[in-house]
Amino acid sequence: SQFLSAATTADTDFSTWIASDLFGLDPGDQGFNDDPDEDGLPSGVEAFFGSNPASASGGLTAVSKSGVAVTFQHPNPNTPLSDVVGSYQWSTDLLTWYDGDGVDGDGSTTVTAVATPDSPSDNITTVVATIGGLVPGQLYLRAVATKL
Repeated sequence: SQFLSAATTADTDFSTWIASDLFGLDPGDQGFNDDPDEDGLPSGVEAFFGSNPASASGGLTAVSKSGVAVTFQHPNPNTPLSDVVGSYQWSTDLLTWYDGDGVDGDGSTTVTAVATPDSPSDNITTVVATIGGLVPGQLYLRAVATKL
């Protein structure tokens, strides 16, 4: 299943989660930045999403734009891991990435991403990224994960 998540408690860390028998990954494929299922999502992002690092997952979905707001969704775990945090970044050229906190390099464009988990039973988070200042011709968004 794409949304298979190892049974976790609030104190489960990434190393315990990735080594779970549910995933069956070789130790050499259990790194935070590894992508053993080759779906383009490193295992750290899979941990942030609560998706299965051994089975291809969809990543960001339901992307839409209305005015200066871009909305997308991604899966979220029933119980987040204790040492993995997620955030969002944006780019206008896929080369330079900015944190989704409303600041860019020269101040002409800002993007602020706000995540709202839906009901815990549906394992979906909705993110609204609001563009301020100059609206770029292209806007790219991605989720990133950091291991504490």
